[in-house]
This record gives sequence, structure tokens and C-alpha cells, in this order.
Amino acid sequence: MESGDRDAAIVKRLRKLGEKSRTIYHTLKCVKEDQVSDRRPGSGKTRSVRKAGLIKRVRERIRYNPRLSGNQMAKDLNVSRGTTQKVIKEDLHLRGYKLQICLQLNN
Repeated sequence: MESGDRDAAIVKRLRKLGEKSRTIYHTLKCVKEDQVSDRRPGSGKTRSVRKAGLIKRVRERIRYNPRLSGNQMAKDLNVSRGTTQKVIKEDLHLRGYKLQICLQLNN
């Protein structure tokens, strides 16, 4: 489309190609606001459980007792196991592991 075309003329041309008017007008609005690929602030889902308070409590528990399992921590904090795993992995950038004792081999 040419830059000097009015919105109605653009819609008329694209309607012939099978596009819906609402989609065309929405796209034109986004182009005018320079928001073609950018999401609007606040458009995503807000966090309900993994907030700063929970992250801080998990960090403190790990600092106090690093041997505490994620499952036990989830029970103590009254959140799901998956939420605890996400906090540890994504928010605190830690890796969970279990210490294993094995026999040392001598030559």
C-alpha cells in the first residue's frame, strides 16, 4: 500500500483479498503507533505465586540448610513442587542435585 492512502482505501483493497476489517484496522493502528511487534506493557499474565517474597524465603532456606530437598521445602512453604523447582532453577539460577556416596577403588 502506498503511504498516502487513507485507512478506508487500504481496508477496501485488503477486504477483496479476504482479510477481516477488524484485523486490518488493528494492524493499521499498530503501524501508526510503531507497535507492530512490541507487546503492550502489562499485557501478560501477572505472577500469582512466584513473587519476590517466595523467592526470598526459598533463598534463605537454601542458605540456612542447603541439604533440604525441594520437595520438603515445597511442603514447608505450602506451594507446589513445580513452583519450588522453577524458583530454584529460573529465579535463583541454581541446580538441584543429590549427593551420592560411592566406594573408592584402590589399585
